[in-house]
Amino acid sequence: MPDAETLKRLLLIVAAVFLGANIFLCLMRAVLGPRHADRIAAFWTMSMNVILLAAILGVSSGESYIADICLAFGAVGFLCASVLAGSEEKS
Repeated sequence: MPDAETLKRLLLIVAAVFLGANIFLCLMRAVLGPRHADRIAAFWTMSMNVILLAAILGVSSGESYIADICLAFGAVGFLCASVLAGSEEKS
């Protein structure tokens, strides 16, 4: 029976691979996506996945400052999505 630390690392690796694949799929939707709203939703989902991936890497490395970086990136992602949504309404 593997110990708890090994299971934790395995779970973090599986989550990181899943999020990486999800980021790639969101990037494809953002590039291809037929409507402007699809691109905005893909961008927002992709930025949230990047935040989660950074948080997972922070937990696995034990660095606490990465949580601050995740908060800052979340605020920037929210502002970018808001600007994109606002530009859609004007056009």
